[in-house]
Amino acid sequence: MLICQNCGALNDEKRIYCQQCDYALNRQSQTRPRQKPIITGDIHQTPPVESAREPTIPPVSSRANVNQEKNQQTDREFMQRSGINPQSQPNNFNPPPQRRTGLLITLVLLTGILLAGGFFIYQTVMKKPAKSNTSMFALGEQYFKTGDYPAAKNIFEQFLIQYPNDPLVSVANNRLTAIQASLAKKAEIDTKTDDQVQTLLQKAENAYNRERMLAPEDDNAYAYIRTILSLDPFNPKAVTMRENIIDYYKKKAREAYKRKRYQRAINLYEKVLSIAPGDVVATLQIEQINRRIDALRVANTSTIIPETAPSNRVNPPSDATGDSNTGPSINNAETNLANLAQPNKIENSATSSNTIPVAINPANSDVPINTPDENALPNEPEIKDEPPLLKDPRGKGIRIVYLRKETPVVPRNWNYGGFSRVKILCTVGTDGRVEKAVVTHRAKYRRLNQLSLDAVKKYRYRPVIYNGKPARFEITEEFIYD
Repeated sequence: MLICQNCGALNDEKRIYCQQCDYALNRQSQTRPRQKPIITGDIHQTPPVESAREPTIPPVSSRANVNQEKNQQTDREFMQRSGINPQSQPNNFNPPPQRRTGLLITLVLLTGILLAGGFFIYQTVMKKPAKSNTSMFALGEQYFKTGDYPAAKNIFEQFLIQYPNDPLVSVANNRLTAIQASLAKKAEIDTKTDDQVQTLLQKAENAYNRERMLAPEDDNAYAYIRTILSLDPFNPKAVTMRENIIDYYKKKAREAYKRKRYQRAINLYEKVLSIAPGDVVATLQIEQINRRIDALRVANTSTIIPETAPSNRVNPPSDATGDSNTGPSINNAETNLANLAQPNKIENSATSSNTIPVAINPANSDVPINTPDENALPNEPEIKDEPPLLKDPRGKGIRIVYLRKETPVVPRNWNYGGFSRVKILCTVGTDGRVEKAVVTHRAKYRRLNQLSLDAVKKYRYRPVIYNGKPARFEITEEFIYD
């Protein structure tokens, strides 16, 4: 048995390295024979023991070779036990390739390629080439001619800094003086315009609150709004007030139509067209009211039927000239036709003739049609004015256009827990307003549902025309909060 000098473990005599710590075993120092003591007289003397030699430790760099020798020794022991001659077997051991150097070289090459590519991109894309004096001055001159004074001012200032001795310096100074004068004048005009716009807005609001929309001519809301839009075409307050005036007249027209005051409804829709000449709803409503008036006129004309009371008097025969006398029936018919020609006059012929009295109301009058006797005049023909409701307008090829979209703003102190979604089914009327809104998909945070409803009720859509008539439609609006 061999004792390891490093860990003290017992090893087989055939082993070269320790089975516990792979330490090289010193076979010679451990296997030499024991010397017998020398006897001289009565004193037994033991020869001095040579100090144990320090085992030879293989260097660290030869660790792979040590492992290789260990594996070869194990293979030789196995072949001896199996009866195989180890000299007849070829040595197929190939040391592992040294890849560290190749890997370092590859990393160095990749780093160099990346650095070269970054430098190329910086030179070609990021770093702008320097402009020459003539090209810079030409660019500033181009901005000056197109009216872009802030950009021209920046270019000319850079030109004076980079080329102070250039012959075009005097021209650049003149351009800068002109630009500064123009900017100062524009700022003064903008200040005056803002003051004027604020004054006109205040007057327009006062006239609107007193319902002076189009009259009188010198003090009405629309006149002030038109002046404001000529000064500031995109003023949000003026645009909103103009739409409110249009909605005001449309609402009044619908109320007049419900009370059967057709001529007043037409006049109100014409006022809408005087503000917005291309309004589709007002144009179609006027056409619809005119058709209704014509239908009522025809129905009222057909109900005037002269009736004669029974009489025993015999009508005289016609004379030789061919004139005929049909008695009271002809006279009554002529009287009724005269009444039709003068619709404002209500004839009561019950005392003078046997014709049934009928009250005729002109179609253009603002007074509702009233019949004194229900048995004398048939009921008014029912005309269905309810526009159709389109469930899927986009499926029918109709394009939905938004005139106004309100974006809901969530207060910062609302803790709604992250992502939330609200879906609302909207029913839009012929005037583009939302008539009805129902939440189909609710958020867990209830305030978001009400916030979405308030926003969608302020939406405005372009009125939809289907088969030549105004139509209502349904659309689903979705709000996402994250």
